[in-house]
Amino acid sequence: MGRSCPAHDVPQFDCSDCRRTASIRQAAVDGRIELASTVLVDTLESYVELVLNALDHPEALVTDLSTISDFGLDDDERSAASDRLGVALSDDDYVYEIARRLRHQA
Repeated sequence: MGRSCPAHDVPQFDCSDCRRTASIRQAAVDGRIELASTVLVDTLESYVELVLNALDHPEALVTDLSTISDFGLDDDERSAASDRLGVALSDDDYVYEIARRLRHQA
């Protein structure tokens, strides 16, 4: 039996988000695509995880160029994520910027 997807409470092989993320990661490993830099998100990893959890996308593959708009949130979802984080979010914000704000608040 496969591992369970901790983000979606389904078997990992049944989770389309996890399959898509795994496919992108494998394509990067195979050299079929090149991912943008992850220097900033790696440096702020624990805070980036907080952001992704608040966005209800803990499985997301993010780079230094990932923005809140990449998650396709409607106004209510973005507002709920803002409330969970205690930080205002706009579609134009980079994920690492939100993570940096959280680190400064800690």
